[in-house]
Amino acid sequence: MVQARTWNCRPGQDAHAPTKNDASSCCRLVSAAACLDEADARCGAKAAISPLSPASGTGKSNTIRLYPKSFGIELKGTSMSTFGDTIGKFKPKQRTAIRKVMLRWSRVELGREIVRNLNPLERFLPAADMQPILAVILRFQSKPITSLPASYRDECYLHTRQGGEVMSPKPAVLGRAVERRSFVDWLYKRHRTFFRRRAFAEDFVRRLVAGDPLTAYELAMPMSEYSAWVTWDKLSDPFAFAVDADHLRACLGLTPPDRWSGHPMVLLVYPRPGGLTLNRPTIADAGLHQFFEPPPEGHDGHGLTKTWPSSLRKLSAAPSPRPEAVHAPETMGRLARGSTREIL
Repeated sequence: MVQARTWNCRPGQDAHAPTKNDASSCCRLVSAAACLDEADARCGAKAAISPLSPASGTGKSNTIRLYPKSFGIELKGTSMSTFGDTIGKFKPKQRTAIRKVMLRWSRVELGREIVRNLNPLERFLPAADMQPILAVILRFQSKPITSLPASYRDECYLHTRQGGEVMSPKPAVLGRAVERRSFVDWLYKRHRTFFRRRAFAEDFVRRLVAGDPLTAYELAMPMSEYSAWVTWDKLSDPFAFAVDADHLRACLGLTPPDRWSGHPMVLLVYPRPGGLTLNRPTIADAGLHQFFEPPPEGHDGHGLTKTWPSSLRKLSAAPSPRPEAVHAPETMGRLARGSTREIL
C-alpha cells in the first residue's frame, strides 16, 4: 500500500506487533500447493486466484481477486520471481533442502500462504534481501517446523522497506487505519512518562479525532513505532470507500479477530510529505501477517491489499482491494485536522 495489515511491527513495521493491524502501524492467508520447483519461479502471479482452503480433494475453494485497472498509478509489468533469481545462489543440496522445508511448511495453513508468496509471487524484494530469508529456512531442514515461523519473521523484519518506490504519480494524501483500543494501548505503553494513566492516552485520541489543538510534545510523537502501512485514493480522502469499520478491515486485509467487534477504528489522514519515500510492500514487510499477497503481474506501481475471503464476508458491502505501501514513521503533527476521524 496498527495485528493491527492497524497494518504490523518490528524495525521497519509498527509498534507492538509485527503485523499490519497494529495500532502503531496498519496489517493476510492463502492455502495453496507449494510451488517449490525452480522452473515455477518464473510463473509470477499469473492468475488472480487465491486458494483459501486445503488442496483439492479436501474441500478446496477459490477466491477470485478482482483488481481495479489503476488507482491513478502507472502500472508496468515484470515476470521475474525473486525466489527464482535467488535460489541459484545456493548449492544444489541446499536448494533441495530449502524446497523440502518449504514443502513441510506448506502443510500448515499459514505456511501455505507464506510459501506461495515466497515462490512464485514475490518479485519486488531484491535477491540480496531474499537470500538471508531463504538461509533461515535452510537451517530448519532437521528442526521442528513449528519453530520456523518466529525465526522467519525475525529475519524478515531485518529487510523491510526494500520493495522499491511506488511509481509516479505519487498519491497526495495518505491514510492509516488503526484499531482504536490497540492505538490507545500502544500510546500508553510507548509514552508512559507522558500519559501517566491510560485515561490520558484515551483523552489524547479523543482530542486527535475531534481536531483539538495538541501540545508540542504530542505533535512530535510518532504515529507508529516502525513502518506504517498506508492506503490512498485518486480523490483526497483515502477512506472514502469504507462503508463501516468491518468493511474497512475487510478491504485492507486487517486481522479478522476484531471483525464484528463493534469497536471503532481511527482513520489517520495526512498529506504525503515531499521527502517521504513510499515503498511497495514485500514478504519481508508482511512477516507472518495473515492477509498479504504480492499484487498480480502487471500491477507493479504499488502494492494491493488482500481482502478477507468469502468465508469472512458477512459484510454490508463486498470488499475490494486497495492500493498500499509502507513508509518510515511520521509524527502526529503531519495529521490533517478534520480528516482524521473514527469509523464504526
